[in-house]
Amino acid sequence: MRILNERLDSYKEIKWGIAMRGEDRIIGTCGFENWHKKDFKAEVGFGLSPDYWQKGIMTEALMEVIKFGYKELELNRIEAIIYPDNFRSRKLLEKCGFREEGYLRDYHFVKDGFLDMVIFSVLKKQFTME
Repeated sequence: MRILNERLDSYKEIKWGIAMRGEDRIIGTCGFENWHKKDFKAEVGFGLSPDYWQKGIMTEALMEVIKFGYKELELNRIEAIIYPDNFRSRKLLEKCGFREEGYLRDYHFVKDGFLDMVIFSVLKKQFTME
């Protein structure tokens, strides 16, 4: 564990590729970004090829990433920031124990304008690591 933590000390982001068992093709990613070690928190990000949506793949991957964050990175808080109308991501986050915290007005700039976002979080004390 000490060696792992020493190697991770210089990183702010950790991403894993998602592949189907027995296949070599990456179908998505899941991991941490905006890792703030001194505050024991990080933001989780994820993406999956649409061909694999609604199969429970991202739920399984995200749950493992959350467990890794709490056990290995010693996180206390994991955040996720999504577009307000991204109902699939909202459902995924809620299924994995995240709670909506609030609306972030004009949070993200895209092309010619600002977009609102919604922030979710899950705390270590609320998460069951079964």
